[in-house]
Amino acid sequence: MKIDTIRLGTRHRREMGDIDGLARSISDVGLLHPVVVRPDGLLIAGERRIAACRTLGWGDVPVTVVDLE
Repeated sequence: MKIDTIRLGTRHRREMGDIDGLARSISDVGLLHPVVVRPDGLLIAGERRIAACRTLGWGDVPVTVVDLE
C-alpha cells in the first residue's frame, strides 16, 4: 500500500523511540511484520514501522488489512 494513503488517525504512542535503529533493522532483515490497516486505510498498528520505512525512502509498505466491524 502507498505509505501516503495510510491515515494515521489518533495515536496512543507519544514517543517514537529509535526510528533510525528500526530502519537499520528493516534494511538488514526486511519488514518482518506488515503494518495493519482497516479496509479504509486507517492505521491500526505500525506507526513506527511506517516512519522507519519513510526513513528508508520506501513509497509502499506491506500491509495486513483487518476489518474490525
